Amino acid sequence: MLKRFLVVASAVLFAASMAQAAPSPDQKADKHVRKDIKHDQKSISRLETDIRNDEARLRRDQAAGNAAAVARDQADLQRDRAQLERLRADLNADRRNLPAGTTGVQKPKAHPNTEHDKKDDKKDDKKEKKGKKDKKGERS
Repeated sequence: MLKRFLVVASAVLFAASMAQAAPSPDQKADKHVRKDIKHDQKSISRLETDIRNDEARLRRDQAAGNAAAVARDQADLQRDRAQLERLRADLNADRRNLPAGTTGVQKPKAHPNTEHDKKDDKKDDKKEKKGKKDKKGERS
């Protein structure tokens, strides 16, 4: 009887731990959306860089009086700007698909010394405030 109880109890514990370890479909979907957001952000960043480079090239071609190159650069800029708008719309749609209160970007892991540094910064801020108060008292 005790063996049966132990077997059933261990089976229940095993099943419970497996159910807890498996991510829910919502968590999988969120992970996919977050990955898509990161991809969109990288694409937007690259495209913004391309647009800045295209604008610089357009200015150079305009200054040089190269009409054919200017037309080519304007067409390239127009295409890149349209693509940028589509990417931004896709990014906004992805962000709307996330649960409320999330941004879609995970914060980087803190460096081990970060907490210690924050405490030091607070101490420095307090010292600066105290120093300012002392200087105000001297002026009066």
